[in-house]
Amino acid sequence: MLCFENCDFLGYVTEKVFDCFLSGCVPIYLGAPDITDFIPKESIIDFREFGNYVELERFLREMSEVDFQKYIGAARDFLASSEFNKYTVDYFVNEILNVIGQEFEKIHEGGK
Repeated sequence: MLCFENCDFLGYVTEKVFDCFLSGCVPIYLGAPDITDFIPKESIIDFREFGNYVELERFLREMSEVDFQKYIGAARDFLASSEFNKYTVDYFVNEILNVIGQEFEKIHEGGK
């Protein structure tokens, strides 16, 4: 699946790549230059490694089923790992609640 971000700057990673993983697709990724700081390199096809669409097409047509399954397996392993946890809704909600709780404590400590 083509998985091109709207921007390509450090740290800009959206739901697009995760949606690919969750739907069982191999993302052909173009976006954050530091994407592998967030997800395993083995789980994506990095579009920047190809000079053009013709080279990408050749790579895809020549890909074996074994190689395809390696991408799928790497994505599946990532989704099952603790590293993926920080990208879940539950993690995000807990982080927000922690910040609110800390701010609430500061307000009450200051009022004593």
